[in-house]
Amino acid sequence: MAANKDYWAARALQREAEAYARGAELSARLYDAYQTALRDLRRQINDFYMRYARENRLTYAEAVNALNRAEAREWKATLGEWWNGSTPRQTRRSRPG
Repeated sequence: MAANKDYWAARALQREAEAYARGAELSARLYDAYQTALRDLRRQINDFYMRYARENRLTYAEAVNALNRAEAREWKATLGEWWNGSTPRQTRRSRPG
């Protein structure tokens, strides 16, 4: 009977170690996905500022500083719409899908 208890105790420890290893692997994969998304988002923001600078004949630094409060709010609203999967002309009710 003691051997049976020892077996199940060892088996529980083994399963716990396996679960921990799977969790660690998943955490690493999620971290990599987060870093990829972060790089992409930073690139998109940089592209936005560069386009704004080019269209308004400004340097990058001037473009960043030129966005006043109203423009920043509008940009954030547009970003929020993009994040939610709609375009500025679409509403939640008219979104496809």
